[in-house]
Amino acid sequence: MNTWSAYERQWRRFESWCASAGERALPADPLTVARFLADLAPVWRPALPRVSSAKCRSMRLVRVRHR
Repeated sequence: MNTWSAYERQWRRFESWCASAGERALPADPLTVARFLADLAPVWRPALPRVSSAKCRSMRLVRVRHR
């Protein structure tokens, strides 16, 4: 899987979360992004590097989509 397909998968996850939370994905309010990351926090386990990279990828993709 390449970076862009991973971004697309994470973006769909963010859009889905926004729809279920009644939030707008673009442009996303900073508090929306913070709530999204907070909601995902329980499934992230920092001891696993691959999962930690998923967290970073989630944050990067929101920044990329807002350019």
